Amino acid sequence: MLAREIIDAILDQSLRGTLKKHGFKKSGRRFSRRLGLTEQEIWVELSSWNRGPEGSFSMWVSVKFDEMEADNPHADFFSRIDGVTSLAPPSFEVNAGIPIERAADRLDAIIREGVVTPLNSVECLADFELLEWAEAMPWSFAPRMAYHLGRDAEAASLIAREASFFADRGV
Repeated sequence: MLAREIIDAILDQSLRGTLKKHGFKKSGRRFSRRLGLTEQEIWVELSSWNRGPEGSFSMWVSVKFDEMEADNPHADFFSRIDGVTSLAPPSFEVNAGIPIERAADRLDAIIREGVVTPLNSVECLADFELLEWAEAMPWSFAPRMAYHLGRDAEAASLIAREASFFADRGV
């Protein structure tokens, strides 16, 4: 089996059923759902270094908020899942000897407990703030979130902090 086939087997045995139970629809290696005023996605990114049966993949989560749609047509928040849960490694390694069922159970537990369960309570931007995930996306999102939640002074302070960080880069 090639690495992508091993990864697909792990996904089929784990995430497909779990995420379907939580209202996610599968399209390729991307799972998405609409919940309240949000669009939520969980997706798999294969490593470009996968060769033969050996390889790796990472998992990502993104949330788009209706409240923020006017200023950004793309996902407002996105992060690799290790940025939002300590349960996840930066990437998942696969090889010909990997026990697919055990790998599927591990991935399922990480995504269910570390990503889906928290997202089940997010139907709007104010709900998302309670997760305290905003810092997983280091630039842009936190000030935009503060602005859309009506905290203009906080948004201005966060933007000033970002500007001072980039000041020596000519940006």
